[in-house]
Amino acid sequence: MQDLSRPHLDSFNFVVQRGLSLAARSLPTVYADAHAGRSRVQVSIASLELKSPTDELSQRPLLPSQCRRSGATYTGGLVGRLEFRVNGQLVESLDTRLGSVPIMVRSRVCSLFGKSGAELVAAHEEHNEAGGYFIVNGNERIIRMLIMPRRNYPISVCRPSFVKKGKWFSDKAVIVRCVTDDETASVNILHWRNGSDPVMAFTYEKEQFYAPVGLLLRALFDGSPAEMYQAIVLSHTGIGSGSGDPSLLFMAKQALLYLQSSDQFKTRQSVLKYIGHSFRQKLRVPADASDLDLGRHLMQRSVLTHCESDADKFYLLCLMLRKLHASVRGLCAVESNDSLMFQELLLPGHLYLQVLRDILYRWLLTLQRLMEKKLAKAQAGNQAAISDAIKTAVGLCSHDITAAMENFMATGNLNSQSLLLLQNTGLVVPGDNINRLRFAAHFRAVHRGAFFTEMRTTAVRRLLPETWGFICPVHTPDGTPCGLLNHLTAACLVVSSPERPDRASLTAEMCLRGLVPLNEASALSQDLQTCLPVLLDGVLCGLVPPRLAVGLANWLRLQKTSPPSGSRRARLVPRTLEVALVTPRGAGSAGPYPGLYLFSDSARLLRPVRNLVSNCLEYIGPYEQCFLGIAIDEKSLQPDSTHCECDKNAIFSFVAGLTPFPDFNQSPRNIYQCQMGKQSMGHSYNSYRHRSDNKLYRLLCPQKPMVKTNTFDKYGMSDNALGFNAIDAMVINKAAYDRGLADACIYKSQVIDLTKLEGGGGGSGGGGRRQQQSSSGAAAPACPLRFGVFGPEPAASGIEADGFPPIGTPLQPGDPVYCYYSDETRHHTVVRYKGDPGYLECVSTAGQPHRATLTVRLPRRPDIGDKFSSRHGQKGVNSLLLPAEDMPFTPTGIVPDIIFNPHGFPSRMTVGMMLEFLAGKSAALSGDCVDATAFQRDGEIDAPLFEDYADVLQRHGFDRWCTEPMYCGFTGRLLEAQIFVGMVYYQRLRHMVADKFQATSKNSKNPSEPELQVRSTGPIDNTFRQPAKGRKIGGGVRLGEMERDSLISHGAAYVIQDRLVDCSDGAFVRVCSACGSLLAPMFAAATAEAGADDEGWVCSACDESSSREQQQRDGAGSPGIVTVRVGHVWRYLCSELAGQGIRVVMDVKSKQ
Repeated sequence: MQDLSRPHLDSFNFVVQRGLSLAARSLPTVYADAHAGRSRVQVSIASLELKSPTDELSQRPLLPSQCRRSGATYTGGLVGRLEFRVNGQLVESLDTRLGSVPIMVRSRVCSLFGKSGAELVAAHEEHNEAGGYFIVNGNERIIRMLIMPRRNYPISVCRPSFVKKGKWFSDKAVIVRCVTDDETASVNILHWRNGSDPVMAFTYEKEQFYAPVGLLLRALFDGSPAEMYQAIVLSHTGIGSGSGDPSLLFMAKQALLYLQSSDQFKTRQSVLKYIGHSFRQKLRVPADASDLDLGRHLMQRSVLTHCESDADKFYLLCLMLRKLHASVRGLCAVESNDSLMFQELLLPGHLYLQVLRDILYRWLLTLQRLMEKKLAKAQAGNQAAISDAIKTAVGLCSHDITAAMENFMATGNLNSQSLLLLQNTGLVVPGDNINRLRFAAHFRAVHRGAFFTEMRTTAVRRLLPETWGFICPVHTPDGTPCGLLNHLTAACLVVSSPERPDRASLTAEMCLRGLVPLNEASALSQDLQTCLPVLLDGVLCGLVPPRLAVGLANWLRLQKTSPPSGSRRARLVPRTLEVALVTPRGAGSAGPYPGLYLFSDSARLLRPVRNLVSNCLEYIGPYEQCFLGIAIDEKSLQPDSTHCECDKNAIFSFVAGLTPFPDFNQSPRNIYQCQMGKQSMGHSYNSYRHRSDNKLYRLLCPQKPMVKTNTFDKYGMSDNALGFNAIDAMVINKAAYDRGLADACIYKSQVIDLTKLEGGGGGSGGGGRRQQQSSSGAAAPACPLRFGVFGPEPAASGIEADGFPPIGTPLQPGDPVYCYYSDETRHHTVVRYKGDPGYLECVSTAGQPHRATLTVRLPRRPDIGDKFSSRHGQKGVNSLLLPAEDMPFTPTGIVPDIIFNPHGFPSRMTVGMMLEFLAGKSAALSGDCVDATAFQRDGEIDAPLFEDYADVLQRHGFDRWCTEPMYCGFTGRLLEAQIFVGMVYYQRLRHMVADKFQATSKNSKNPSEPELQVRSTGPIDNTFRQPAKGRKIGGGVRLGEMERDSLISHGAAYVIQDRLVDCSDGAFVRVCSACGSLLAPMFAAATAEAGADDEGWVCSACDESSSREQQQRDGAGSPGIVTVRVGHVWRYLCSELAGQGIRVVMDVKSKQ
């Protein structure tokens, strides 16, 4: 379990160790004038540091369990060193607390960091607590891992939307997402324009600008135009005709032609001044800053920001020009952003750092405005007055950082002007604690982005071949997020703490093996027309001839797999380096742009394979995987194989790896099991008494399966067992039910804060074991309300002096649950319980007289209609509790626990479940657990797997194929058919009738009586007038098409009429019997000429009418305008169709 949350923890530890210092260095300096402009005050953040959470009252380390129980946020202090300068001279350095920000559990600044299992239990945590999440308002929150374009790699794309950007724009472009060391991202797009020079699009504060590429080349390079021209046509990587390609020469001339149009573009200095002058109004800099400095600042912050020097930017921009030219000519294949080759992850810690940096940037702007107001009142020449004004401004806006970060973590919504993300909502999700399986799956989930959920194309949802071994093919939800919310395989490694090589040393070693440096390549350009570029993390290192490229790539692989030699502390080539060699293709086939691409940055995906040359374990990435020969096993080795898989099950996630015999099932059933396994009830926490989850499920009699996979033991799933052993069926033996089969309970908790009550109001609660805990860290506000009873007289029956019932008190709706009084009025208020019947489990006061947490335990025994599922996607409901004497039994007297309908096997094709019958029964007879891992005997037709289990049954005297004769429990006669009897591990899901059948309506006149969710009254949809959905608002249960078909097959016409019309959206409408229109009948009021009795309904389409006298005489079935009862949604559909010019006619006949 520790490995699952490692990317989350490592990325947050990066924030603590290096990220904050890098972010402080990149934050701008704010300026303010004082003394009528005679003095300039500068304020900058020199350093940032996160402090461990502490209790402000006791000054002791604050534990996560205290925040969970008290409904507080687990935060630590953000301390920054502010430097004040006046006219450039440092006046003061101030270490100040900028605010409190959420801290990740088990990170380096967490109170649980480095604690052993026994110490974790003493801190009211699980012994194997993995961390990786935040606690906000007592709830566990997890930052999602998002899929982003690969950093620092030029991607060739073709988008029709580019044509709409302006004149001459084409659909071809090269995009590079630049990421700096502090994880700040920016996007540069090199557009191809037909008949004109290319332009570069860059972003500054979420506003996009365009600049001619020739202008940017001149701003980055100090040489002559001839040297710039030579650098552009330096090499064409062997996919064209090299430096003599006429179209490439024309593109280079077009790019540099812009420089000859004016004298101010002749030199690099003049171009930088021109850029600085043009963007002066957009940059937040002092008025006396020079245009040259502004130009350099813009080029550094907006153009190819991942490159450290201007020379690196220049050579990379030239490479992007050559790649763009090759893409336009069809010599280079268009690369897709939907391919995992060109993707990486946005790790939680990196997103946290970006959000915090953005909040600090806005905080500095707010500080600047406050400083201008305060300094305007400061006395001239008084440095102390200036310092006091700055400190006052800092204190006024210190709460902004705390509120912004807590709002982001609590809602997952982001309001930023600088972060370039594909979604601004859903970035933080709640950690569902239905069971440990569902909670742990959050740490391996990767999301494509909310932007793609509304797209009508399915290309983004496809499972491409390059995802093999990185993305699980079966662990994805069905419905809207299908293919967008995926899960990493169990063997996939996320690079969160990269080992970056020393660029100078590695380049020097590669030069000894054929690499030509760029300074030498310019002089030898005529001999290097077909050389391949070598890029290290998006920086062009040099060129290598194709004949030497294979040897260089093999040397790099040998170095990354071999242990470090000699006395060197760090290896030259890190083990996580991704080596992708793309060789040129022959004429007439467009492939990826050739080159040797090396990646060592963080946020990449790797997986282990065995290198056949070195016979060592090697970590490969999705980009290089497509250019390697990887065999599935030793039998599949080919002459061109370079690697071999370590495990056939490496394609599954850890959730999918728990399914026994998945290779025998229909693939959709394995997908369903991944979802139902996360919905099953289990013993999720041993520390459940110290938690305050809104709803916590607990299975009282968990058991361990006898048929299990290797993944089950690897992740310690027996510590938090799921489900129970049973024979696969949906009729439950009542004797097994009485023994506690699938017995469970739910814990519901509520934090009660008297400071938020208005007028002495209250709410229902549940509770936990009574215990005094320390404060959550926030100072207690002054509040006149206190828990307890004022005076010697009891406030209500069952309420003790502390204001709560005794622990273990049964609670029914309407019973007193807590009491509080006011120090001012001396009157007490008793709050009644409103929830389902249960027992008071625990009460925690958290050391504060006005704040308490109550937990109620709700028994949930298996009921008729509760949902169950096997581990093969075979879900169903409990339809009958049958007494043991009525259950069928075997000749040996064995009575099954559950009976399952065998018709569920042929249609669902879950052969793996039938194999689990055999394996489970053989395991029960032999006493040994069975390994159910997939692909055990793949391809061994002569020795199928089930033969071993059948032999065990036969040796113990049972039928070889797991069938037994059974006797009827009612008559005692032998059943004619042989019954398939075995052991199957079953799961009880969280979907229970008790939760769906009863719902407390907010509009109920009697709060103590729960309303039925299957109801005829309650809130309705304003448009369709049908019952609204949602248990919390008293909505109804949907009667779907399958339920409707079931009622039709039983001939229950009146039930259908009642459910679909009377209790839903039934409405009386008038229909013209002549033309059949529902929309044409209109009411015609009586006039003096026509008489008072002639008012009625008239059809505006055919003039058919029905007066009041006629309706009273002939009844509703008479010709004319008649009244019928239909669903309102039918009338709404007719109106919508009429708006499209489609007429709907209803045939009305008289009753016989």
